[in-house]
Amino acid sequence: MIFYVKDFLSQEIDKESAAHFFSMRVKTFDILNISDLKGCLKKIKIVAIDKKTRKIEYEILDQKNLEKPPQRILYQSILEKNYLEKLVEIAPHSNLTKIVLFDSEFSLKQNINLDRLEKILIRSCEQSENAFLPKIEFLSFDKVLEQANPDNFLVLEKNSKNSFKDFLLNVSNPFDYNVLVGPEGGFSKSEIDIFVSKKINFLELGKVVYPGWLAGFVFFSQQI
Repeated sequence: MIFYVKDFLSQEIDKESAAHFFSMRVKTFDILNISDLKGCLKKIKIVAIDKKTRKIEYEILDQKNLEKPPQRILYQSILEKNYLEKLVEIAPHSNLTKIVLFDSEFSLKQNINLDRLEKILIRSCEQSENAFLPKIEFLSFDKVLEQANPDNFLVLEKNSKNSFKDFLLNVSNPFDYNVLVGPEGGFSKSEIDIFVSKKINFLELGKVVYPGWLAGFVFFSQQI
């Protein structure tokens, strides 16, 4: 496990970061890994804990900067709140770099609490020891279409003639592709027609029909 520390230049941990350390019952002389979730990792030793002021002091045993991972973007139609949080929770385990949420014709219309989703992402990065926090943002469907490049975009569709196995055999680098996933009811005919007109390829993951919140994770997980 790694611990997220917002102020990474100081050798003192306080405020929200310290609260998490205290909840995990960290003790003096414990050796831990911390990260800014921007690719920097430190191995530290706790040298002092002040429970009254809720501050922790540490010394640095080792420090390294990790190479930034290749861009891997999941464009996900808005899901029901619980499923959306499930997706965000497992996302760091597939090395996603960004999740773009958007409204499609059949997606649920609801307000998205991006702050809450980011907090879930942080905790999941800590547990999965992923030192890069995926970005998360909301775009309109039109904006998504503006970014949809047929050279590196795929629409996951269960009735596609293109299989995942064939896809892996015919591309030099699967990491170059981003995917779009529709709601549980799938994309509408008019949306499918738009993808076709933009010459964006469709892909079926296999015989198993995955729920909308899991399909993108499955795609990226099989490429690690």
